Amino acid sequence: MRVSLKIFYMSMLFFSSTTSMSAHEITQFGADVLIGDVYATVSSDKDSVILQMYIDNDGDEDLYLLEAQTSVARDSVIFGRVGHMSAVIMDSAVIPSGDITDFGSSHLRIELYELDKRLSEGDTFDVTLEFLRGSATIPVHVHEEIHRPISREQDAV
Repeated sequence: MRVSLKIFYMSMLFFSSTTSMSAHEITQFGADVLIGDVYATVSSDKDSVILQMYIDNDGDEDLYLLEAQTSVARDSVIFGRVGHMSAVIMDSAVIPSGDITDFGSSHLRIELYELDKRLSEGDTFDVTLEFLRGSATIPVHVHEEIHRPISREQDAV
């Protein structure tokens, strides 16, 4: 199933017609980690944005995401959904070894809030993902909400 997800994500890079190609940049982090399909959607009140991306950890060790930092927001939070209506704030998110974690259609979210300026579709900014063993700065493109066709929960079935 892991191979089929990689094929799915790679095909999204070439055949997507719902977003611009700039949203499909892939960032290499270390030898075994890819970060891709990075974009942000603005909340309905326009006071925060949700980062959406996948992190592919093909390494031998789990990867720990501690926070996201950017010049466009004063703070960020990683949260996980519990059930249909509840969410918990997390100190970190684990990206398991040999797995792809999708921050967007899975139970994990990264929210940037206390924005320094209002963001709208077409804007871009950089975000630095702070991991336990380093950091990666990646470009983020703001889009209207995009519904992804696959989720980790669906893949697990």
